[in-house]
Amino acid sequence: MGNLGSGHESTLTWQGLEQLATHRVPLEDAPEAYRMFQEKSDGCIKVVLKP
Repeated sequence: MGNLGSGHESTLTWQGLEQLATHRVPLEDAPEAYRMFQEKSDGCIKVVLKP
């Protein structure tokens, strides 16, 4: 892994990725969310797991 710098760049990247999320699910639903992602069902592009 490379140098993340001051943290500013990584924050901007995280915010950009967060906007791509099509689904947000609790951690306990991770197996089902992974299946949805693999199958690209329900328009799933990116899943964010909530702790």
